[in-house]
Amino acid sequence: MNILYHHRTQGTGAEGVHIAYVIKGLRELGHRVDIASPTDKEPSSSAGNSPYAKRVGMKSNLLNFISRILPQFGFELLEIFYNFSVIRKLERKVKTKKYQFIYERQAFFLFAGAHIARKHSLPYIVEVNEMAGEQRVRRQVFTAIAKKIEKKVFNQADAIIVVSEHLKKKIEDLGVDGEKIHIVENGVDEGMFDIAVDESQVREKHQADENTVVIGFVGWFVAWHKLDKLIDAIAQLDTGQSVQLWLVGDGNLKQSLTDRALERGISQNLIFTGAIPYKEIPKYLKAMDVCVIPDSNEYRSPIKMFEYMAMAKTVVAPAYEPINKVINDGVDGVIFPPHDWNALASTLNRVIKDSVLREDIGVRARKKIISKYLWINNAKKVINIYQEFDKSDCEHHSIGQ
Repeated sequence: MNILYHHRTQGTGAEGVHIAYVIKGLRELGHRVDIASPTDKEPSSSAGNSPYAKRVGMKSNLLNFISRILPQFGFELLEIFYNFSVIRKLERKVKTKKYQFIYERQAFFLFAGAHIARKHSLPYIVEVNEMAGEQRVRRQVFTAIAKKIEKKVFNQADAIIVVSEHLKKKIEDLGVDGEKIHIVENGVDEGMFDIAVDESQVREKHQADENTVVIGFVGWFVAWHKLDKLIDAIAQLDTGQSVQLWLVGDGNLKQSLTDRALERGISQNLIFTGAIPYKEIPKYLKAMDVCVIPDSNEYRSPIKMFEYMAMAKTVVAPAYEPINKVINDGVDGVIFPPHDWNALASTLNRVIKDSVLREDIGVRARKKIISKYLWINNAKKVINIYQEFDKSDCEHHSIGQ
């Protein structure tokens, strides 16, 4: 079938990974997927890059520049007016090809896909990863407008895909029919995250010998990841072992994290690898002994959790609902109470000292991910969701005749 996939991102970071691999999965199932986005690039060309890495292409550079210099209200006005420019693009596509449905990754103030779907009587699936009023890099200004648009889009959608129970409930609280809301957690690509990859050069590059325990984090250096608290936890360790903390990625907090490590007396333990290509991530994860998610929230399904586990690593993460749903504490990962930084330190102490525990947890973690949480399975779920409501519509029309 033909699917029109629309998103309003630059296709980088975790969102780029999600977009790229859902589309890849749909195509592997034999479906034709056309993409509409601000850059009109295939997301696989930039998936997984740091948001602070150099952008590729004139459009992308311009968008990045505008987002930095505009005050927040001006940037949000641009987000609203984006709808009118992309509506023309979507209009051209639906007039030249017959699509079975439109799939749209929801973003604040976005209604273009819903508008085109209604105008052309096309089935419409919307994917929701966060909602208006939730945390952004910058404080949201026109929250009330964003919420009104969300409610209208959600009510119009034939199906809504979310990554957590929290998001499902938030949408139901708007009066949206819960029967059409489907929880589909994030996942990994099994071929990409192959534990047979050779990590020896990575450890050698960062001078981590066989006796060094490497604690790792992969992602953006932004405030909500609480990397400062991870540095504090490393400073509390009393394992008597050589420990390195690898921060893989980039971001505007790099200098403050460097200063924090110096203040805590562990600057010699802190390694900044810099932003690396997404295809290199499995090597870095293989080189780590423990992978950490210092903080998250009730609505996110962290892609890094699935990637850590797929590489057979012990994951230490906070006990939020989307994480608890995947990790069985002490069996295929280790969780700690959110924002209990002493508990984070003691948990790290425990897993660093017990290599056998880390090995056992890692084996079970990979087994779970490969059996349940693959992107190809998510693509199958999208098609099943479409077929369910399409069948329901056919039955409804048949009864009405």
